[in-house]
Amino acid sequence: MTANGLAVARSLGRKGIPVVGVGACAAEPGLRCRYLRARHTAPDVQDEEKLLDFLVSLGGRLAGRGVLFVTADEYVLFCSRYRDELSGYYAFNLPSRQTVECFLDKEKTSRFASRNQIRHPKTMAVTIGRDVETSAAGMAFPCILKPRDSHLWRRDYKEQKVIVVHSAEELHRTCRGLGPHASKVILQEIIPGPDDSIYQYLAYGNRESEIIAEFTCRKLRQYPPHFGIACLCESRQEPGVREEGRRLLSRIDARGIFAIEYKMDARDGRPVFLEANLRTSFFGELPVSSGVDFPYLMYSDLVDANPGRGPAEFQEGIRLWNLALDLGCYYRLRKARETTLAGWAGKLLGGRIAHTYLAWDDLHPWMFVYGRLLLRTLSRVLRRITGTRGAGTKEGRHP
Repeated sequence: MTANGLAVARSLGRKGIPVVGVGACAAEPGLRCRYLRARHTAPDVQDEEKLLDFLVSLGGRLAGRGVLFVTADEYVLFCSRYRDELSGYYAFNLPSRQTVECFLDKEKTSRFASRNQIRHPKTMAVTIGRDVETSAAGMAFPCILKPRDSHLWRRDYKEQKVIVVHSAEELHRTCRGLGPHASKVILQEIIPGPDDSIYQYLAYGNRESEIIAEFTCRKLRQYPPHFGIACLCESRQEPGVREEGRRLLSRIDARGIFAIEYKMDARDGRPVFLEANLRTSFFGELPVSSGVDFPYLMYSDLVDANPGRGPAEFQEGIRLWNLALDLGCYYRLRKARETTLAGWAGKLLGGRIAHTYLAWDDLHPWMFVYGRLLLRTLSRVLRRITGTRGAGTKEGRHP
């Protein structure tokens, strides 16, 4: 029940559909949503047996068969593994196990793209146990070191999605410090272009793999800058990205929600496939505000034999703003002399803004997130004034 789950709960709850929120921890902001009929904290997904027992028990207490929305990668993999056990209690829409495993493993994703002649960054597996400089032969530096399994990486590296390495020697030093992650990383080419050249194609494929809804949007800023998640993005019709997304989905079992990311290569202006997520996106509130209600379309598909199709067009220029992350983006860009206050604020002017957490009919998630942000900021200011540092303080987090 992070921002992804919150967007789902609001979409369905506003239509009078009963929603039960299940989070990995009690501090997830989506669990504060007023549209939840019930709230639960689930066992850690690493303890698969306990989590399965929990979900089966919860499903058995529902009035009927529930509709299950999966909002994080680790739960996509879990639900794919246990789809037979869960399907007696929940309706959900996932592609085949092979497709799930392909897109959750970045090395397999790269091989899939190569087989299907989909333009993507040059990717190489880093071989641990021999000279890592040798395994990087043929890769131009700087490049990025990234995990094969992002959901496992995030447990230790939080919002740091990748590590930029500038030489073979730096790669060697970095790999030595990765611990258990060292055997599951890849090297990847950096596609040139600014952050606002990154686009996402969102689509929903029904139970017959027919695409019944589509949406495209563009990142304007991300946190951390250059390699992060969107903190300001906008709805935008982008036919080239849409066509590339359709071409990719035509080559797989396209059931469920897909969020496929592309970057316009500054060298020729063509889209390059970066990654695909098989779940609701961090952009979740943006398509809903723009007229493409993915959660309701998926719900309707799973409870109704004739759910209809999403709109052929959507409203352009709607921007989704995550203030907490965007403040962190501004702090880092300003420190690196890559922006000014006027330049940062300028992208917020004009047009309609939707918010990741703020909704006037559902204020508790926003109050929870920004109340905690305020307390952390005040604590940091107090430590600077007194010249002390709290235990466990980490540099690099947004203020």
